[in-house]
Amino acid sequence: MSVALVGLMVFLAVLFALLAWIGPRRIYWAFGAWAHRDPRANEPSDAAYAIRRFGYFAMSAASVAAAIGIAQWQGLFTPEVVRVRVAVEEAAERMADAVVTGAESTDAKAGRFDSQVRSALLRASPPNLELVATHVSGERYTVTTKAGKHPFCLLVRTTPQYLHLPGPESGTITTSYPKLSASVREGACG
Repeated sequence: MSVALVGLMVFLAVLFALLAWIGPRRIYWAFGAWAHRDPRANEPSDAAYAIRRFGYFAMSAASVAAAIGIAQWQGLFTPEVVRVRVAVEEAAERMADAVVTGAESTDAKAGRFDSQVRSALLRASPPNLELVATHVSGERYTVTTKAGKHPFCLLVRTTPQYLHLPGPESGTITTSYPKLSASVREGACG
């Protein structure tokens, strides 16, 4: 979608530049003069032609600026490895916000916190970049693009967090839950 939008903006820039190069006077005589009984009497002034030519150049420049802005916003100028690194680092930061309940995975192939890793990657990935997390061992996940390029190792760690709640007869109940954190290094997990 973003590439198509950039292409449309470039097409409009070329079209407006072409109209400015051809000139408003030629355009009037080619396409507008036939509509008038006396085309010479209804021909726009030199100032009107100059304003139209300036408008064509301005629209061409605005279309170029829009194409560059859209491409920059969508990361089309940023190398894929940089976009992967940024997304994986953001996912590692989001792991600290992950909610861990008693429903974490018990499948040894998937990893204990597989759903939290996948959720963090999904939220951190830009729309034009699909990342895949593969459980390696323990809580290590190799993250790559869908094509298997640009691997990063995501290591998930847990630390127990204790919560003290009021209990019966002025006592307290202490409960613990795992708090996640993650670190990232370049390259596949070994």
